[in-house]
Amino acid sequence: MKGILPEELTLTQLKEKAVKLGMSKEEADLFTTKAPLVATIKILEKKKVETLTPPVSPKEEREDEQRWLSKAERMLQILLKQPRVRFLIPLEPKEKPGVVREIMEKGRFKQIHVSGAVETPQINGCKWIVPKGVMVDIPEQIADLLAESYRMTTEAGQNLLLDRIDPATGRPVREVLGQPSAPEEPVE
Repeated sequence: MKGILPEELTLTQLKEKAVKLGMSKEEADLFTTKAPLVATIKILEKKKVETLTPPVSPKEEREDEQRWLSKAERMLQILLKQPRVRFLIPLEPKEKPGVVREIMEKGRFKQIHVSGAVETPQINGCKWIVPKGVMVDIPEQIADLLAESYRMTTEAGQNLLLDRIDPATGRPVREVLGQPSAPEEPVE
């Protein structure tokens, strides 16, 4: 079929040529006339269509994976060298206390979530598993991250409470809005 123009071939020969150029047999069989098949073959012969994401060589994939792993591993080594801090994460309703086992596997530190509720903060790709409802010793940086997270959660919405002090008047917002203040407890 070399040297012959596609227009001179039969429909069956055109379908065979399209399959050789990379089209599936099922797709080639969908053509019932020569003209659209000839146009498709000419496009396939000109160049292969480039993908939106160019293929990555296995070497590049391994290097990327090693860079990511090495970053997480470096962070793990930093965390393991930090002083430990006692920390307790409260349980939510219906949660059971968490159980996490720390082991050395092939010379590498590993945490295994056994059961119960846990929190998993992550720094630079290194995930640390912290059991809830149990007093544990964790690296200082992980404790700081969790403490900041819980501080932000407790402060969220404080500026919307009626009992807050209005900075303009120095009085509780409830009074400024004309609502009676909460009854005071009798002193005994």
